[in-house]
Amino acid sequence: MDAVPFDTHKAVSDLTDAGVPAPQAEAIVGTVKTAITEGIATKADLAEIKGELKSEMAALETRLTWRIVLAAGITIATIGALIKF
Repeated sequence: MDAVPFDTHKAVSDLTDAGVPAPQAEAIVGTVKTAITEGIATKADLAEIKGELKSEMAALETRLTWRIVLAAGITIATIGALIKF
């Protein structure tokens, strides 16, 4: 199924009704359809990207958690050292 609905038969009929020879009409419609549908993301593409983003977000969350823990540890150690002096 195409990502963008495009009735090629009607487009060819419209062009031939307007006086365009059938082979040219078919070539024009084929080119237009390719231009419209090429590069459009499908549901499968979006699902793949969603999975990649979820995994990247999980990795970022883990790194951020460790940085917060490290910052808290450094803060506690610094406060402890300041209290001793």
